[in-house]
Amino acid sequence: MILNAMNWDTLKHEYGLDAKRLMPWATLKAPFEGAWCVVRPNSQTTRHAHSDRELFIGVEGEALVTVGDEVHRIRKGDFLAIPPAVEHHVENPNSVDFQMMSLWWDNDLASRYLEGENVSHG
Repeated sequence: MILNAMNWDTLKHEYGLDAKRLMPWATLKAPFEGAWCVVRPNSQTTRHAHSDRELFIGVEGEALVTVGDEVHRIRKGDFLAIPPAVEHHVENPNSVDFQMMSLWWDNDLASRYLEGENVSHG
């Protein structure tokens, strides 16, 4: 078993939210990276786009996520997939924190993982 225990004192404010990058870490190889994210009440993240695919998993609270021109409400238990190169941001208009797990990957990261695991992928 591999445990990466959460230390709430290590959250770092970046991109308009508080986050802790949880992956990668030395003892676990994975085809993706990830972070625990907290969007504080009445705030929003920095609008941005990148080449990675990204998946938001709602953990606590709710927020509005703008992906391109579409606005989606995300709540506890919801999954929201964001395609590469599409601008997006999270807005929390509520009086409580919105918490989510963000996972991201690109083709290079996934290919390096598969090559390192000697897994046939194609």
